[in-house]
This record gives sequence, C-alpha cells and structure tokens, in this order.
Amino acid sequence: MLTYFMRIFVLLFILISNAAATGQTLPTIGIVQGMEHDSLLARAGFQCLVLSVSATVSPKISEARFQEWLAAKNKLRVPVCALNIFLPGELKVVGPHVDEQAILAYAEIVFQRCQQAGISRVVWGSGGSRFIPETLNRDSATVQFISIAQKVSEQATKYGIELALENLNRKETNFINTLQEAWKVAQAVNRPNFRLC
Repeated sequence: MLTYFMRIFVLLFILISNAAATGQTLPTIGIVQGMEHDSLLARAGFQCLVLSVSATVSPKISEARFQEWLAAKNKLRVPVCALNIFLPGELKVVGPHVDEQAILAYAEIVFQRCQQAGISRVVWGSGGSRFIPETLNRDSATVQFISIAQKVSEQATKYGIELALENLNRKETNFINTLQEAWKVAQAVNRPNFRLC
C-alpha cells in the first residue's frame, strides 16, 4: 500500500512526465504541509509550501521564536508561498462577541511578520472565527464579515499582503461554504488585495 507521500510523488511523476512529453509547462504546485517534510517535498517536485499563521507569525508566538522560525524558513528547499488559518477561533468576526480592535491588532502583527518573512499571501479560512451563532442570521453575519474584511484588507495593503478568502466545507464552519458565496463576499469587500483562494 502506498503511503500518502508516495501517492503524491507518483501523481507528480505522471503529471511531469505527461507535460514533458507534450511540451507543456506545469503551473506552480504547492502543498499545505509542515516544514519538517521539506526534503521529501522538494524531491517530490513541490514548488511552494503553505504553513499556518498560528505556527509561524501569530502574535501568540514570542519574538525570539519567530526569529528562529524565520531563520529555519530561509533554509527551506521548498519556499513558503502563503500562510493559512489566518484568525484563531476565539477572534470572532461575526456574532455578538466581535472585538474589532483585537482583530485589527492581531492582524497588524501577522502582516508585519509576513512582510519581514517575505510572504505576501494569507489565506482567510478561519472557520471557527467566522462560525455564525444560532442567535445571528446569515444576512447580518455577511454584513459583519464584509465590514471587518474591508478594514483588514486596507490594513494588509500597507504591508503588501494579499488576502485569499477560502470557502470551507460545512464540517469546518457554517458560513462561506461555496465558491459562489465566497465570490459574492469578495465582490462586496471590493478591495484589490482581497481575492478568492
């Protein structure tokens, strides 16, 4: 039985072989995986790595630990092209317990550290953060989310950061589950650095 990484390697081998035989070029192929698998991922042909905000640039990480991560990141064979899981579950962006100042303060440090690390894309999934409580209707949640997303996007602009809204499956959250829903939200946010994942 093939392991997960072996299956990925076989799939990549087939794609690369097919592209070489037909003279086509492949798009950049990335993976969400831990840094500890860097050598294996490089051998498998991955061209970029996506890590989580919480493990890399979160304000919850001390400056010393962030600097250690930064040094390790700079030695990777597969470069980090984006970070995901932008906001922790306790920082609610919809519902009665939204603390806008706390969200903006958290995002400020994330964006500063991303800029230091040379990372210009953050994927905004954050299912726990955007989960709609039973006491709030979907329309109100959408208005709340769009409002905070506009402010966070404006803040991200100062650091050259692009936000990529990710539609998540229903097991992860109950809000923005389809590409169509994500597209409508992105259009309403209407910022050049707020896109779809």
